[in-house]
Amino acid sequence: MRLRRQCRAKNALIFFEAVILFLLAVGSAAARTYYVAPPPVGNDANDCLTPSKSCATFQRAVDLCPLGSACTIQPAKGTYSQKTDVTYYKLVRIFGPLDKDGNCEDRSAIIVDDRVDGVGQRGSIFFAEDHAILVIQCMTLASYSKGSIGFSTRQFAIGDVNDINFLSFPDGLGVSAAETSKVNIHSPGILGNAGRFISANALSQITVGGTVRLTDGLQFDVAFLSSLFGSLVTMSVDAPIDGGSIKGASYQCNDAIIMKNVVLPGGDAPYIDNEDCVVSGVGAGHRRLEKLQAGLENKFKEFENKFEQHNVAAVIHAEMAPIGAELDKNLKSQTAAIGAELDKSLKSQTAAIGTELDKSLGHELINGIPLMEEM
Repeated sequence: MRLRRQCRAKNALIFFEAVILFLLAVGSAAARTYYVAPPPVGNDANDCLTPSKSCATFQRAVDLCPLGSACTIQPAKGTYSQKTDVTYYKLVRIFGPLDKDGNCEDRSAIIVDDRVDGVGQRGSIFFAEDHAILVIQCMTLASYSKGSIGFSTRQFAIGDVNDINFLSFPDGLGVSAAETSKVNIHSPGILGNAGRFISANALSQITVGGTVRLTDGLQFDVAFLSSLFGSLVTMSVDAPIDGGSIKGASYQCNDAIIMKNVVLPGGDAPYIDNEDCVVSGVGAGHRRLEKLQAGLENKFKEFENKFEQHNVAAVIHAEMAPIGAELDKNLKSQTAAIGAELDKSLKSQTAAIGTELDKSLGHELINGIPLMEEM
């Protein structure tokens, strides 16, 4: 049943990816670049088509992007307190400072957080839904409110999250994919605590690649990653995760799959309520081996205890055998002596009694003769 759901999810993703690519190909002639900058340079009353006419928000640039088009948003350096929602067959790419080869130069140059009017507001900082594609690269995401999400997708959307640093997301998530959607994460920097770093839910997929940098000792209230209800999380990274010591479980999994080529932060420690979970890849079988080893060790200890008990019995038997023999010898000797003494005493007493009886009987016989004559 689970396999059929996963096959349906995979086929659905392939289908809507093909549809989106087709629509984007048709609308490629309408592709545009938009510029965004923090106020006062940026202003949503501008057309966003040049750096001097930059918008103030990513959302304004997204709204200007035509349906079915691939649009690029180039933000100026600075901090952006806002949320962005991309929907309905748009491909939007938001890049921080890149070099000529397309590599991130400075993730801290662009910081995006969940504040609205200076106050943290719970929700997704970047959100793609309803057949949209959203790509972000080379920036830092931060939360000032409990329960926020750095980047999320739903309903047949695709997200690419490349070279992004994640600061603290208290009671929240770094990346979430839900309702048959997909997110690809490349070389994340996980620098703050969270409820979970990534979560795939309801027939969705999340893939993590590149290199993962993790600040040592972070707290994940639920687990480092979650895969739930027909979803698939794949950790296919280029090297072991840097800084793998965390507080919390390594993974939460319910009726889902986790595939990995490294040991997860926290040493692959499962969440306590995992059910019907398939974990495959590096380190996935070590818990089975540990259980088998523990079972073998218990059996060996049982055997060892029995062996020791047998040895103790043998020692006791060896120690007691001479004592028993000596006791038996002494008992027989004493019994024989007592028997001889009793026999001697009995014979002596019997002889004395017999002599006394003979003497008494003889006297009575002698004295009885006159009596018989008188009669």
